[in-house]
Amino acid sequence: MPTFQEARDGLDALLKDGRSNLTPDDKDHHLAQAARGFQRRFPRLIVKEVNGNGGFEYALPADFVDGFSKIDKVFFPWDPAEQEPVPLEREDYRLWDGPSGTKFRFAEDRPATGQKFLLVFTAPHLAAAGGI
Repeated sequence: MPTFQEARDGLDALLKDGRSNLTPDDKDHHLAQAARGFQRRFPRLIVKEVNGNGGFEYALPADFVDGFSKIDKVFFPWDPAEQEPVPLEREDYRLWDGPSGTKFRFAEDRPATGQKFLLVFTAPHLAAAGGI
């Protein structure tokens, strides 16, 4: 993903706006809007292996972005040696907004200590410092 300055330079090259009809702030606004639209339409998929602790509620990974990220799939029990793992049904888990923030909850399962589950979720694309 380009930095914001690279995107500005590319926009200037495409527009060839000799009259300066668009101010730099206008261009920045439109670039930011385009970047947000891209993030929503084409999010990254992140896969995290989570260790069970015998409970049904788990903290979400640090790169899960509240208000943006969505759970795509959950695999439990998770065995990396399984050739074609089958994800859980959507009703088998949920996101829970509690007093200490959003948590991942199993509806019935409780992964034991030593068991793992695989959490697949969406997240925004990373950008270089100063990127969009």
